[in-house]
Amino acid sequence: MLTGCVNESARWPRIPARSTPAEEASRRTAESPESQFIRRTKYGSRSERAGASVSGRRKNNPPNCSGMAAIDLEAAGAQALAGLSLREDQPIAFWKHSSEATRKASAAVTRRLETYIRAGSLGGKTEWGAAMGCAYALRMSVLDGIKLPRIRKKRVTGVVLCLDYPQQKFSVQPAYLRLLGNWPHKIRWKQDGIVGSLTVKPIGATDDESTWSEVSFISQANLKAGTGARGVDWVHADEPPVERVWREFRKAAHAGEYIYLWITATPLYVSQYGWLRDEYEKQYEGREHHGRIELRLRSLYYDPATGERKSDNAALTTEDLQQLEWRYEKDNAARGPLGG
Repeated sequence: MLTGCVNESARWPRIPARSTPAEEASRRTAESPESQFIRRTKYGSRSERAGASVSGRRKNNPPNCSGMAAIDLEAAGAQALAGLSLREDQPIAFWKHSSEATRKASAAVTRRLETYIRAGSLGGKTEWGAAMGCAYALRMSVLDGIKLPRIRKKRVTGVVLCLDYPQQKFSVQPAYLRLLGNWPHKIRWKQDGIVGSLTVKPIGATDDESTWSEVSFISQANLKAGTGARGVDWVHADEPPVERVWREFRKAAHAGEYIYLWITATPLYVSQYGWLRDEYEKQYEGREHHGRIELRLRSLYYDPATGERKSDNAALTTEDLQQLEWRYEKDNAARGPLGG
């Protein structure tokens, strides 16, 4: 058993006090399934907290540690590892907006605005789009402080539009799988390495898979006929969608229901994004206009006063920005869109 000495004032944070069985039952009756999910993510179940409390009790002071309290370093390490495991198993519970632009975009989607985030490489657009899709699939009521609408259906249905299979496999598909982590879900493979659809268990749902959310991935490459999609609750287009396909999905909601729409794209080729430039007029950037809003997410830009490298994506380090600058210094076609 490993032990160590710490100052009394720097003891390991106390485990929340245990409640009586009657108090616990009363609280759980009033607590929503999602609140239970978040609480267990942070603190563990009651039995886990009780175990941690026992293993973390103060030991007898070791020799030459006058005025010091001994802690069980093995138990402390196990607790830390358990926290890391939760982040891996349920990453969406810890997800945070990396910029004010993505936070504003989340709020816009919930207000039923068709939202277009225009961003450069490493701007965080795909991660944000996938977080929104996962949150709807899980029926979360809040995503990093943004209240999400309740979809009043037995089953939530979402669609992720991709340019082609390679773009899906190496970009948007990993983002969804990463944010779901080990949360209960099933994958239907279309072909080697390509996801056809995901079936995701909503928070608080039973094991009846007929009530689980469905997320379908659709490649637009060589899509000659329409998708025939109907009864869709949300659509995420990663990279500029094909115009006729996007217009079709605008009308794909359930009768009497609303469809939530968002686009995450890097404007590289006018042949792909030209029609979006006409739909989202430049003078209305950042403002609602005719039920739509366009937001810009800059991967790399320079402070006009100091010349310092900056980014709207708070997750990027100084080294990341330096690498971006070097990577695209000779690539004029891609360097422009770094600023969104």
